Amino acid sequence: MTLSTPSNATLQKGTATVTIVDDDLGPGTTPTLSVADVKTPAEGDSGTKPVDITVKLSAAPGRTVGVKYTTDNGTAIAPADYTAHSGTLEFAPGETSKTITTTIQGDTAVEEDQTFKLLLSAPTNATIGDGEATILIVDDDIGLGPVTTPASVKGKGLFCARRKGCPGLPVGWTVYARGKLIFELAAVSPKRTIAAKGGTPARTIASKITPILKTTSTITRPRTDRTVLRPRPGRNAPRLLRRLRSVRANQPRLKVTFVNRSGESESKTLRVQLNVYR
Repeated sequence: MTLSTPSNATLQKGTATVTIVDDDLGPGTTPTLSVADVKTPAEGDSGTKPVDITVKLSAAPGRTVGVKYTTDNGTAIAPADYTAHSGTLEFAPGETSKTITTTIQGDTAVEEDQTFKLLLSAPTNATIGDGEATILIVDDDIGLGPVTTPASVKGKGLFCARRKGCPGLPVGWTVYARGKLIFELAAVSPKRTIAAKGGTPARTIASKITPILKTTSTITRPRTDRTVLRPRPGRNAPRLLRRLRSVRANQPRLKVTFVNRSGESESKTLRVQLNVYR
């Protein structure tokens, strides 16, 4: 606006700028808000770890965009498993991405992976496309239940182990003997990864140790040795090449190892007595 031709006065400033605020975005110009699912790193045994959750706009806005957010419990419960958050995000003109940071709590509990959600609501100058994110907390704790075996076996020995929780984690096993080794161990089964199904928190595995009798060599005195058998899933276990006339095992052991997602393992070893005769 411009002023001119004053009468009985003088002009100190004769122009002014007037800004008209437009509150109509027009068809097809409203940006859309979305938030993506997140998989956290392994939670650890203690302390906290940060988790970033990203909220995005489909296009750069010409004005400030706002949206409310809040976390919501699932199988993960605040504050024991994660830190709850709520508030309002604001995108300045031209911004397309904002980050919400929360934390997860480490523990040593053997449990399933857990989830919680982040929810978006009440947008201004935008619409919500995907307003719900699922945050998956990866549990890295493992547990061993009892490992049982007969004290003395003739022929085939059957060993059973039970895992506590965490279905889907791999299980490994090692069979070895210490003392007088005058027998041969052959196939060890099962020869595969053990995983519980249908949400079952524990599953029993069985390792069948089959001594194979050999009579092609003679021992004149006892031998003291330690031999390790490491079966691989999907393959026959390698044989311990002990071809002896008499067959007796003195205190062999069964070692069952459970492995977590971070590659850490926990083992339980027990002694057994196998007496096998030809």
